[in-house]
Amino acid sequence: MGFSEFARHEYDVQVRTATLNDQASGMVDVVTMFHVLEHMPRPRLSMQLIHERLSPDGLLLIEIPNLLQKDASPHNVFFKAHVQYFNRDTLLLLTSEFFECIEVQDTGNLRALFRKRSVAASARVPSSEAVKDNSGRFHSKGWMLICTEI
Repeated sequence: MGFSEFARHEYDVQVRTATLNDQASGMVDVVTMFHVLEHMPRPRLSMQLIHERLSPDGLLLIEIPNLLQKDASPHNVFFKAHVQYFNRDTLLLLTSEFFECIEVQDTGNLRALFRKRSVAASARVPSSEAVKDNSGRFHSKGWMLICTEI
C-alpha cells in the first residue's frame, strides 16, 4: 500500500498522487519532496513550477540530506545520484524567491516547511556571518571549499 492509498484508507482524506506537470496552476494545496530535490538538475525551475501549481495558501514540505550535518560522513552524503547538495542557508536561498519559510530543522536531515509567496520576491542571500560559519564547518570536516568572486 502506498502513502496516498494509506491516507485515503486510514484517514478518509482526499489525496491525489500525480506529477506537477499533470496539475493545473493554482490547484495543488501541498507538495511534499522527501529526498527528491537533491536529484533535480534544475532546482530553481522546480521551485518556480511548484509555486505556479500551488494554491494561494499552498505549502511545500522538503526533506533532504543536510550537507553540513555535524555527524554526517562524506560517504553518507556524497552519492552519484545526488546532483545538488544543500545546507540550511542554500536551501533558504533557493526557495526564498517563491516561498516563505515557516519552520526549518537542520539537525540530521534538513527539513523545511514553506508557504507560497503571493508574488515572487528577491532571493534571500545568506549573511556574511552564515557564509563564514559554513566555510568553517566545511574546513572542520576536511572538505575543500572553493569560492570565486562574482
